[in-house]
Amino acid sequence: MDFAHAAVPHESTGYSPFELELGFKPRMHFDWEERTLSSATIKEQFTREEVQRYIKKRHDAVNWAIQNMTKAQAAQTIQANKKRREPNFGVGDWVYLLRKN
Repeated sequence: MDFAHAAVPHESTGYSPFELELGFKPRMHFDWEERTLSSATIKEQFTREEVQRYIKKRHDAVNWAIQNMTKAQAAQTIQANKKRREPNFGVGDWVYLLRKN
C-alpha cells in the first residue's frame, strides 16, 4: 500500500512522492515495453548538457511542487479558520473547561 501511495500523483503537487524524491516515475509491474527495450549504459545515455537539462527539470519540478503545496496550505488555512473566532477572555480571567474522558 505504501508503494501505491507513493506512485500516485497528489492533488496539491501534481507529482507523485516517488517522482519528486527520486526524479523519475516508478516502473510499474505492467510496463512491459520498458522491460523489453535494450538499455544503454549511463555514459552512453547522458551527455553533460543532457544531465544539466535533467537536473534543471528536476529542480523546476520541486519548485513547482513547493509552490503548489504553499497554495494548498493557504487554501486549507482559509478553510480551517472559517469557524474560528478570537477569544473574548484574557490572562487572569476565570473560564470553564470541558474535559472529555
